[in-house]
Amino acid sequence: MPYRQEPIVDDSNLLRQLGDTLRTHREQNGKSQDALANDSGLHRTYVGAVERGERNPTYLTLVKYARGLGMTVTDLVTGL
Repeated sequence: MPYRQEPIVDDSNLLRQLGDTLRTHREQNGKSQDALANDSGLHRTYVGAVERGERNPTYLTLVKYARGLGMTVTDLVTGL
């Protein structure tokens, strides 16, 4: 059986796309990073780093982020 090479995934681009999507949802909800951090139990600098695509959030972080916006994780990441 020939070796099947997996497609190359640009992780940094995916994280930037996720961050852009999260920022859009936060802004649509009229929240600052500080307000979202307070509502979600995340640190404000971490929220900013995720939105800039500098951090790779875990599922639990996405759950906290979504709850802070009154959304589900599915709604938060739909369209990525």
